[in-house]
Amino acid sequence: MDLLDTLARLLGRPPAHEVVRHDLGWTPALRAPKRPPPDDPTAAIAAFWTWWAEAAPLLDRVDVEPPSQAVLKGLDTHLMGLHRELAWELGPGTTRKHALTVSPDGVSALRSLTAAWRAAAPTDAGDWEFHDVRPPVPGAAVDLELETTGRVVRGRDVQVAVFDDEDHHRLDVWIHHPELVRASRRDRWSLAFLLVDAALGEARVATWLRTITPSPRPLAEVPEIRETVVVRDLDGLRARVAVREAEGDAAPPPLPDSPGAFQIDPRARRWRHPSYDTRLRFTVAPDRGPALEAALQAHAEQVVAAVRHRRGAELLVDAYAAAGSPVGEAIAAAVEGARVAHQRDPGWALAGR
Repeated sequence: MDLLDTLARLLGRPPAHEVVRHDLGWTPALRAPKRPPPDDPTAAIAAFWTWWAEAAPLLDRVDVEPPSQAVLKGLDTHLMGLHRELAWELGPGTTRKHALTVSPDGVSALRSLTAAWRAAAPTDAGDWEFHDVRPPVPGAAVDLELETTGRVVRGRDVQVAVFDDEDHHRLDVWIHHPELVRASRRDRWSLAFLLVDAALGEARVATWLRTITPSPRPLAEVPEIRETVVVRDLDGLRARVAVREAEGDAAPPPLPDSPGAFQIDPRARRWRHPSYDTRLRFTVAPDRGPALEAALQAHAEQVVAAVRHRRGAELLVDAYAAAGSPVGEAIAAAVEGARVAHQRDPGWALAGR
């Protein structure tokens, strides 16, 4: 087992093949699942929790004794019954003794599936708590210290450069750690992701980070790191993300009147709405656009507008809501001439993330 595989096991983080290269770097949240999530996971979720009631007593000492192969196989089998690309980990809890995390593994299309899994968890679970995304490592990120194959990876040795792209409402980060000098190109990407994922947790990485770029050189020696770019440590990255969360995203400017105009609303972030897996496409005449926007705002607790598009003599607005919600029909009824079409889209394909 190499360094990065060991780190992934220790942190419960995905290995290198789970990060995806694109124009500006690598990110874990753009990967599409190899097969779609089930339309109705109710039976598989119920089967898991039935099995868990029997298996949980066998994990009472998981903090001091490794689980049996039978229990590990049971976890794999029952979670694969939900979807083969879910990730899971056992570890210490934050408010209880133990925690079980079942994660979408950075895949937006699986986010509603893990949310449904957690919603069905027992309310009285004794020493157990449950997470439907990977949480950040508790405590200060600079205190993170991992020992593996004779090497130590310390959080205090990490440098982070933060590019805050306010136009696109995302952060690009560069990561340096001395271990990156010795790591292979493949392992550099993986180590950079593991460190950021441990510091921020899965949902914040998927929501806020556009790219993650490793640097084997100290960031002060990298020509692309301009003087205006803020260099921080992992806790500084946490703080910067917290500031962006507190500031929120401003409403986009009015959609241009030009034919074919297309706009993604920066406030529509898939990981903020775990159960929203249905796309509602509203079609109205352009002069009914203000009325549609008012109706969407009136139902803001049940629906989020994501995409606006002028197509010929029509205005299309794609919004997302929970499966089975009647909010689409309520909004369409409030706007003269409005039509609404439903389509299952758990990955928010057009809106990105």
